[in-house]
Amino acid sequence: MSTYKDREANDEDVRYVGGLIKRISNFDPDRYTNVFNERMKFQKTVYLIQAFDIPLGFSFNWHVRGPYSPAVADVGFAFADTYDEVSESEFTEERYEQRFQEFQEYINPFKNDTEKLEAAASLHFLWKNNENVNRDVLIDYLLGEKDLPETDFQDCEEYWQELVNLDAIGN
Repeated sequence: MSTYKDREANDEDVRYVGGLIKRISNFDPDRYTNVFNERMKFQKTVYLIQAFDIPLGFSFNWHVRGPYSPAVADVGFAFADTYDEVSESEFTEERYEQRFQEFQEYINPFKNDTEKLEAAASLHFLWKNNENVNRDVLIDYLLGEKDLPETDFQDCEEYWQELVNLDAIGN
């Protein structure tokens, strides 16, 4: 069960979420509609923003490629159409702005690596929905469920530990 309320995307979401994504600079509006990995990158980036306790209000369900939200997909398509009209967003609350800056530092080294984005978001989603299940069991499940050719158990342990160190996953 997700901790985020289900809702439909709207113009405010496009401006706000799009403005955050512009700060990360891993979105290509010209490729979004036709390139699956561009859409997946957007989904996983928005999911991971929320994993850092930044409330954007989207719910995610488990899908073939990890956490997925139809509302986030809608925001992505609308953002691609209005990309030039959207300005970078900042948080009015300092704690969210600080947390977003921590998120940017976290994601910057792999912001365009769709496999690591998928693995990290999926690990967080599995933990969030199975907090009492052992980490190793969740990693084994992830690697058994997903086609992640460049990712092994040790990689997942590192991804997990990064999220723990940044207070996105509890021990």
